[in-house]
Amino acid sequence: MRAIKTGATDCLTKPVDAAVLATAVRAALRMAEAGCQTTAKTETLATRFASLTPREREVMAHVVAGQMNKQIADDLGTGEQIIKLHRAHIMHKMGVESLADLARVAERLRFPPGCAGAANTVATSPRTIPRSSGTAPLDCSTLFIR
Repeated sequence: MRAIKTGATDCLTKPVDAAVLATAVRAALRMAEAGCQTTAKTETLATRFASLTPREREVMAHVVAGQMNKQIADDLGTGEQIIKLHRAHIMHKMGVESLADLARVAERLRFPPGCAGAANTVATSPRTIPRSSGTAPLDCSTLFIR
């Protein structure tokens, strides 16, 4: 059981047939490669996120929370056109084409913070965002990655 918990992908009994061993090794290598690709993709997204300005992170938190440009502008005390400009910069810098893609990226990065089970943290600028819906403020001071 300890072997499975530490990452073993299969359990083979002695004597091991060479074909069975080769199949198990190939399967383990495929799983390791997939894990490396996932990690690399997450690191790329974290690097893109780090390129956002503090204000863009603030706007992104509101966007992925489902707020419209006008609501975000009211919350942040700025104009709607400025929010549209920030959104365009966010979409470009994060390399996404749709709001759904941005939401998936935010979920993968566990942004805004507060998602349970975050393993590692990458510090960003401290900022708390008030929400117009009367719920608790969003805190975008930390980015959580797996």
